[in-house]
Amino acid sequence: MIVQETGAQVNYIPYSGGGPATLDVLAGHVDGTLITLAAVTDHVRAGKLRALAVTTDYRSAALPDVPTMAEAGLPGFAVESWQGYFAPAGTPGAVVAKINRDIQAVIAAPETRAKLEDMGFKVTGGTPADMARTLTSERLRYARTIQTAGITLR
Repeated sequence: MIVQETGAQVNYIPYSGGGPATLDVLAGHVDGTLITLAAVTDHVRAGKLRALAVTTDYRSAALPDVPTMAEAGLPGFAVESWQGYFAPAGTPGAVVAKINRDIQAVIAAPETRAKLEDMGFKVTGGTPADMARTLTSERLRYARTIQTAGITLR
């Protein structure tokens, strides 16, 4: 999305997760990365990494001095990383509801919420129906980006 909006040329390097990507930036093997805040917040606070911008349309409470992409010069750009829980297709509705209630209770606990927000996560929670709406919306948004970029599976 950033490449499409800016025309920047980047080398895409696939990583198996945030840890290896962070290590390569810290070691100077790559110039930078686009990564979730949770993977790098402590490194930014320690002065080992410099955060250039967050991709959300709001500043992060974990790193409030880091501008948004819009503030940094890319007006209208906003992408939010999110996490979700999934169960196998066919899982009984009562089981899904119980898992959801338990997860909501855990993330609503003040200690858990504070820890997650300190890491850079925005804690919202929701229902399985909320997740279905998010997936539908995200699928449409990313499908356009994938089509425009000409990305295909090999």
